Amino acid sequence: MEMFTDYKQAIMCPYCFQTFSHREVHFRMESYFDQNNLNDEGYQEEDFQTPGVVPEQDRQYLLQQTEERKPFLIKDDVCYTKWWKQYGETTEQAYGIDSKLPCKVFQLPILNPSDPEHQKSLQTLCPDASGVDCFLGVDGDGMAVCVVDRFGQETRRRVCPYCHNPLPINYGKNNVQFISVIGITGSGKTVYLSQLLSGIQEAVASLNMTATATTDIANFIMSNPVEEGKPLPPASVEGRFLQPMVYDLSRSLTNTAVRTETIVFYDIAGEDCQSPNAMLKYGKFVQNSHAILLLIDPQKQLDLKTRNIAVDGRMRMAPQVVLDTIHNVFLKLPGTEKCRIPLAVCVSKSDTFLAYIKDPEAKKIADSDMTPLRDERTQDYIPEFNAAEYNKLNQEIRKLTKGPLMAVLRVGFSTYNFFAFSATGCATEVRTDEASGESYQYLTGPATPKRIAEPLFWIFCKLGYIKPHSPILRPVPGEPEEWYEVELKTGLFRKEKIRMKKSDYQRMMSEGKNVKITGQIAPSDEYMESLNYEE
Repeated sequence: MEMFTDYKQAIMCPYCFQTFSHREVHFRMESYFDQNNLNDEGYQEEDFQTPGVVPEQDRQYLLQQTEERKPFLIKDDVCYTKWWKQYGETTEQAYGIDSKLPCKVFQLPILNPSDPEHQKSLQTLCPDASGVDCFLGVDGDGMAVCVVDRFGQETRRRVCPYCHNPLPINYGKNNVQFISVIGITGSGKTVYLSQLLSGIQEAVASLNMTATATTDIANFIMSNPVEEGKPLPPASVEGRFLQPMVYDLSRSLTNTAVRTETIVFYDIAGEDCQSPNAMLKYGKFVQNSHAILLLIDPQKQLDLKTRNIAVDGRMRMAPQVVLDTIHNVFLKLPGTEKCRIPLAVCVSKSDTFLAYIKDPEAKKIADSDMTPLRDERTQDYIPEFNAAEYNKLNQEIRKLTKGPLMAVLRVGFSTYNFFAFSATGCATEVRTDEASGESYQYLTGPATPKRIAEPLFWIFCKLGYIKPHSPILRPVPGEPEEWYEVELKTGLFRKEKIRMKKSDYQRMMSEGKNVKITGQIAPSDEYMESLNYEE
């Protein structure tokens, strides 16, 4: 997948995925007017066309004032409305000081600093520059972050120049990775996301990282509380697109240097990856993802031989349908090519299948949170993935994952693994509201999440943020390659016989090396053992 990492060249919008330079962004303005205050006296535009309505001595002044304020009219934005029409309606919410606006936050006027007409409504910030650079305020890294309007109001509300959706603070300055979280019906995706985002700062602290929200994460968490005494959040509404949830992950490189990466979470209902119409809407989010988390309900979608729960056949097949859609439709891959996007297959509600885990140590691990790695001498955190602990649980999960789900993964995906977590850590019960008659799920005790960050940490490994402390087990052993004994010419009169894999031989041939196969040999025991682990 093509990566866009330099804001001076290309920022990729997290909504429409168009790319643009930081100098091409548009801005939502802080100054705004409605039809009743386009001038100090409240005259309407048509009043100036009717003789005698506007006093002649004030006419020129008020007309000029009206023309200056017209670009700042509150109104529905055509680009923004067109983009959101495909999802029914926008889910962007006002919070903080924006909740006191006299309009919806997305109805604020938008100006394009590159448009000569709009430039008339902006102040010149850099007189020595030329073109659009005259009007752009930049930060310490040289990224355009603000403009100042003719009324002296500064705005830092950057929006995509194509769809006019809001760009998070500092978005595009750092390397951006998109992660789709897809939940099959009944998997508890909304509960999981609420708990993951609630505790992400504490979780990444064990990797010596900080996580800074650059979008309104707090509103999502407050709207979906996971607390004793409150009903659990309802399932995501099919066909409704929620605002991307964005974090900046930072880590220290040296005493004076910090590295920051941006991750964007998409909340996608599994149903929206099955219907043909929804594919057109949601395919672009999966298609542009750098990693995917797929949540499944163990009681409904795993091959648990001893279970006695009746499950709708369509629900049982949902994971396979979603994975087939991802591979064949969203990613538009050739029939001979596997999907290489890292895929974390997450068994949610792990407390409900503890009885199926036979190994006592693995059962204990499944029923507890991750153990952070620490330096034995200093007790400081080691920013690595605890593979030794994870591997014990991994072996048990894959024993329970058989049938069509395992087959579609093996055939269509090259980089995947299994995880188990409990977003609540306790049982739930159904209670009926006496007033409304509606039934809701409630926790039977305080929420104590277990292992919810583990699939994300594995994705961090795949994205290169961290490394595993020891090799990570594959869900199934890798396919062994043929091994050859080859003759390699190392000098004018010197040749050397060495052993190598077929892929290494082909690479050397493509590089023009003088190599010749002298025979086929059996792979070493060490190589065969390595096939059990991820590269």
